[in-house]
Amino acid sequence: MPRGRARRALAVLTEDGPTGVEPQRVVAFSADGHYVAAGDAEGSVRVWETDTPRLDGARYAGTGGPVLALGFTGEQLRVMTSRGAVRGMSVTAERAADRVCARARGGLTRQEWRMYLTDFPYRQTC
Repeated sequence: MPRGRARRALAVLTEDGPTGVEPQRVVAFSADGHYVAAGDAEGSVRVWETDTPRLDGARYAGTGGPVLALGFTGEQLRVMTSRGAVRGMSVTAERAADRVCARARGGLTRQEWRMYLTDFPYRQTC
């Protein structure tokens, strides 16, 4: 930081809970600086886009134990837990959509679309 320039916080990464504010335990930034991730002792992970720090971060479900370490590898967040498991999570919208489509085995059929989305015309989702 250049000499004489004051620092200012863009955002404070906290988890609001019924008892107030709990600190995040582990924090990591992506190499390109577009994402910051935080993990906690409960195993939850949140990811924020750094250009929109005041928006709520995307929350990922518990990881099976306290988060001990986080790291970005390309477009994936790697999470290390107390159980020794390393889990990868896609952080970009495109990669997340690809994973959803793979798990849904190609998206809704026309019949499923008519059953669940009756007010909308069919379109291929994956």
